[in-house]
Amino acid sequence: MEPNRIQMVYYYTTPPGRAVGAITTKLRESASEMLNGFPMVTGRLLKNDQGQRMIKCNDAGVRLVEARAKGSVEGWLRRTDREKELLLVHWEDMYYKPYFWSNFMFSSALWTY
Repeated sequence: MEPNRIQMVYYYTTPPGRAVGAITTKLRESASEMLNGFPMVTGRLLKNDQGQRMIKCNDAGVRLVEARAKGSVEGWLRRTDREKELLLVHWEDMYYKPYFWSNFMFSSALWTY
């Protein structure tokens, strides 16, 4: 199956006075709420016997990966190039059955000072 997926990276710093991980918690809650209303977003894109695309809904959900780093997002983005930035997008090859992993994934990178 050809790769069909949505990958996103969110960069953010922890605002003063907020606990580390508070934004990720809110992101998880918001994503859960959104995905409850649109469950087909988490489905697996397949082709049926006639070659038509279809979405298989299997309750597997989406992957959310979180990473933390010291420094500032702005400083890192100023010092890096596009190739290195693209390495932040976490990806694993799909299991041999395309419905094993979701085509939809969140990644977040958190910088702390």
